[in-house]
Amino acid sequence: MISGVYGVGYAAAALDPLRHWTIVLVGFLGMVFVPVGFGLTLLTDDVIWWLPFALILLHVYWTNHQPKAANA
Repeated sequence: MISGVYGVGYAAAALDPLRHWTIVLVGFLGMVFVPVGFGLTLLTDDVIWWLPFALILLHVYWTNHQPKAANA
């Protein structure tokens, strides 16, 4: 929905970018800050979980791949 709203603003700015420079500025700032924010979100929301998930998966792997004792 935000993209659609920005699209209307960009269409207005395209007709007269010097007059609507604030819309151009908002678009520019969005192009700069969204990837930075996404990177920080990725780091704090996803990467931080790599180690715990990897440890759980390793535990499952090692638990299920132990040599079976021969029935005597």
